[in-house]
Amino acid sequence: MMRRFVGFSLFLGAIAALTLRPSGEIVHAADTKLDMQLKKEIADLKNQLKAANDAGAALQQQVAAQNATIANLKAQPGAAAAAATTQLNKANTDLAAAKKSLATIKNAPFVHTVVLTMKKDAPDTELQKMLDDLPGLNKIKTVRGLWFGAPPSTTSDAAKFSVAITVLFDDASGLKTYFDDKIHKDFANKHLKFWETPVVYDYVTPTPLMP
Repeated sequence: MMRRFVGFSLFLGAIAALTLRPSGEIVHAADTKLDMQLKKEIADLKNQLKAANDAGAALQQQVAAQNATIANLKAQPGAAAAAATTQLNKANTDLAAAKKSLATIKNAPFVHTVVLTMKKDAPDTELQKMLDDLPGLNKIKTVRGLWFGAPPSTTSDAAKFSVAITVLFDDASGLKTYFDDKIHKDFANKHLKFWETPVVYDYVTPTPLMP
């Protein structure tokens, strides 16, 4: 009788670990959790890109204000007008660069996300050193966007991982070039010995991140 009871308990446990999708397909709860994680990553990217778009709009407003200032200074001595013109030209250059960067990010659907947990015996300074070095990965020619950071200490995620990194590429070949680049290899050789085995998610966004 005891063997039958144990077998029935195991059967109920297996059923609890399954989820029924609207399509009728039965999937394991772990797969459902991964789907939710990927959806959250896409939502976070959309929010970050919207912030970048808003920043571009604010920069356009600044340029418009500086154009008005230039018009008012044209009647003044040449030095003041020249200084204002230089400032305006720089603002226009910054705006053009921001637009180009935003357009590149919009058209980069391949997402590479890495979640890292620091080893218990890692130096106390390692986390900050890695955060300082991460922007250098943006110099790799196939990188279209790079975001990274540590979880807020006020959330439960602070106990789950140390750093999360998200990188955008045009396609899988861009990711391969990224792995083979000397910048990435030097970064990995310097830091990854202090970290547990990375948790990696690679996926392709089904629709453009922004309209």
